[in-house]
Amino acid sequence: MTILYFSATGNSLFVAKRIGGELLSIPKLIKENQYEISDDIIGVIVPTYYDDAPKMVRSYLDKARLTATYTFVINTYGYMTRTATSHMESYMTKAAGHTDYVTQIIMVDTDVTRFEIQNQIDTLPQKDVEGQIKALLLMRHASNVESVQKSALQITLK
Repeated sequence: MTILYFSATGNSLFVAKRIGGELLSIPKLIKENQYEISDDIIGVIVPTYYDDAPKMVRSYLDKARLTATYTFVINTYGYMTRTATSHMESYMTKAAGHTDYVTQIIMVDTDVTRFEIQNQIDTLPQKDVEGQIKALLLMRHASNVESVQKSALQITLK
């Protein structure tokens, strides 16, 4: 499994590390001009910036050619996502030809123009980030999926 991620504050990287696999930084992939990725499973984990993916992620997925039997997208967010997940689904579908699973995980909001960081840190227990990640993995276990998807379900928290 390969996870492509973008993480300016560490939220998306945290989720990527908890899910595991080979982690590839989107900024590094751009710098190395690496736009073709192939694996049985490819996931993209990115933050939500003003109800969309960061421009760098959108640009990367516009050029990328991802080859996988199973693809997924996870948007991290702190305040709201509204249509960010549907945007990411379309970007992933353009890059890979399909998107099999899309979800979102609420994290600490890092928009310091809108929120006091300490107040956001204080809300972490209610956001239950670890519980959200575990639920995400359990939902995938409960799905009736095909063979490669079943192997994807072997993902466990590290």
